[in-house]
Amino acid sequence: MSHSEQDRLDEGSAQPVEALVLKDELFMSVMEALPYAVVIINREGHILFINEQTEKIFGYNRNELLGRFVETLVPEHLRERHSGHRANYISHLTTRPMGIGLELTGRRKDGTEIPVEISLSPVSVREQIFVTALIQNITDRKRMEEALRESERRFRDLAQDQERQLILSERLISFGEMTASLAHEFNNPLGIVIGFAQDLLTEVDPTDPRYQSVKIIEEEARRCKKIMQDLLDFGRQATPQFTQMDPMEMIRKSIDLLTPRFHKANIRPVIQDRNGLPKIWVDPQQVGQVLVNLFFNAIEAMPDGGTLTVSLTAKPTSSIEDQEDSLAGGPASRTDGDEVIITVTDTGQGIDPDHLSKIFHPFFTTKSKKGMGLGLSICKSIMEAHGGRISAETVPGRGTTFYLHLPVDRRRSPRDESVSS
Repeated sequence: MSHSEQDRLDEGSAQPVEALVLKDELFMSVMEALPYAVVIINREGHILFINEQTEKIFGYNRNELLGRFVETLVPEHLRERHSGHRANYISHLTTRPMGIGLELTGRRKDGTEIPVEISLSPVSVREQIFVTALIQNITDRKRMEEALRESERRFRDLAQDQERQLILSERLISFGEMTASLAHEFNNPLGIVIGFAQDLLTEVDPTDPRYQSVKIIEEEARRCKKIMQDLLDFGRQATPQFTQMDPMEMIRKSIDLLTPRFHKANIRPVIQDRNGLPKIWVDPQQVGQVLVNLFFNAIEAMPDGGTLTVSLTAKPTSSIEDQEDSLAGGPASRTDGDEVIITVTDTGQGIDPDHLSKIFHPFFTTKSKKGMGLGLSICKSIMEAHGGRISAETVPGRGTTFYLHLPVDRRRSPRDESVSS
């Protein structure tokens, strides 16, 4: 006898159940009203009854299922195992309520598999045992549970990130206090070393083998002094002393300060002037420090020479922020006034895109054995203290551009707010 023939239940064997149960209108009404799929099988595992929900969940009509083994609703690779479980259950009949039932996998007519929860209840009619299975499609519940787990994971990650940021902030405060004290102590002896080294360089003939050694001493002492100054600036973070200033004047002074360095490094500075730009409220010394830091970075990024271009533009902050807000579904207008954007572009090596998001982090550096990675972090703090911001974009092998956004009208910075509160 073929498997398909065995799948079918003889019509005569189904008659007792049909006569006793299936023709009962009350029974039929209750079964159809249930929100679950209902499948009734006999001891041999043949399907005797299904309700409308079974048809909806599994995609079969009644005639396609009646008389077949219940394993028809089980994925093929699980049917043999399920058949064994079914036989064991028939031998040890118990009730498994919905909610603490079995979570299994069902197979629809089209072959797709769905997660289901099944509760089982044995029924005895005239000494014949039947099993009623209530089946619930829990696909949506599984999706919700997965979404909840993902949400919880993100929340845990966010809480852990905030905790790390808090710990880092506390450490940076302590570090700033310590380094400010150390920097003061180291600066004076380093200045003395540099002074004596410069004196020796004037007294030693450049052809003397000792000249190069003294030159290294002078350069390394300068490097140490620069590190100490960075630590001092990072720890000090002085409050800006605002004054109204022409941004082009500030740029020219910073360029003039480094003209000998540009000439020595074969770098051509280009200033793209623009008439009619408004004055801005800044601390000239601090913003000048930002520009000088960016210029030094540009020099190091162009070891074979190149071009450093500094330009100025003025834009309404409303147009810039409105565009950002429209993308985020925020308010449609702002009245914060205008801002001046200073753009510093080099034609150097560029920055690794994987590093771009980290360059403003304290102590992050791509310079081997040079500095401590505080320069751009200090620049970021200065810009934020001015109510502005700094950003960067890069093309590896072609150069990097930094954008300094400074407000025309003085704004209260987060640091001002914390001091006033």
